[in-house]
Amino acid sequence: MLRALVSRTETLAVEFGGVRGSCFVGVLEHVSEGRKGVEQPRFVAGVDVVCGACDLCRRGLRQHCQNRATIGQHGRDGAFAPTVRVPRMNLVPVPAAVSDEVALLAHAAALALHACAVVRIEGKTYVTVLGDSAEAILTAQAMARKNASVRLIGQRAERAVLCERRGIKHRLLSEIGRRMDQDIVVDCTGDSSGAAVALELVRPRGTIVVRSDAPAVPSAVMPAQVVRLDLARAAANEVQLVGVRGGSLSEAMACLERGELDASGLIQGKFRLAELAQALGATREAGSLPVSIQM
Repeated sequence: MLRALVSRTETLAVEFGGVRGSCFVGVLEHVSEGRKGVEQPRFVAGVDVVCGACDLCRRGLRQHCQNRATIGQHGRDGAFAPTVRVPRMNLVPVPAAVSDEVALLAHAAALALHACAVVRIEGKTYVTVLGDSAEAILTAQAMARKNASVRLIGQRAERAVLCERRGIKHRLLSEIGRRMDQDIVVDCTGDSSGAAVALELVRPRGTIVVRSDAPAVPSAVMPAQVVRLDLARAAANEVQLVGVRGGSLSEAMACLERGELDASGLIQGKFRLAELAQALGATREAGSLPVSIQM
């Protein structure tokens, strides 16, 4: 059994000749000799397959391994293949209390938690999260856990229901002023205009966080994630730019199990593998919620 997530990332990725599908929940069909004892029925997997020997790996920066492959994006077939080969160290068990649909969003939850970890958030810090995606909603939740004054700014009025259910302030981009008064702006739009909007919102000496789930290799450029930022203006205002990618799947799964992050309702539909074209179509627009594929 394998269930995979299809998001706009899958729709936009180019120049990869392998089989796609980065985020998935599956069961083990085979464990290599000498690696027995794995009894957990369901797993998710970290997407980066690292060498463990390069300078960055030895310095504790395995996520940025110089020789890494990325499942479903670069150098490794993904979940739309009949089977997926994953190093055991990449596997994270899915607790019985966590549904497949929620577990599929563990990568988005990990990214949200990582975004919190790379910036300093105090009780009265003004934080704006830009975007309508599942990552944006989870990031706003994670930021709010640190008692920050958090709001989510998007372009889809229908997302207000998902935000209100989680206690997140939600405004439309067309309704807000751009007064350069926010301490932290997190760009979760996945769109080239997001960073420009962030620069109009962040205060001098504030921080812009740009999230990415791209594999950061030349063969996997994702056009919609190209950041166009006025560096001269950013420098004049002494704005700090912080990039985030990945995060701890284990930490994210634990938060999902404890209910500290609410991922329910953030998948907009379920499809069969034979309906992959329709699934990709459903995620083509900016800010669309992901869908799941049952295989």
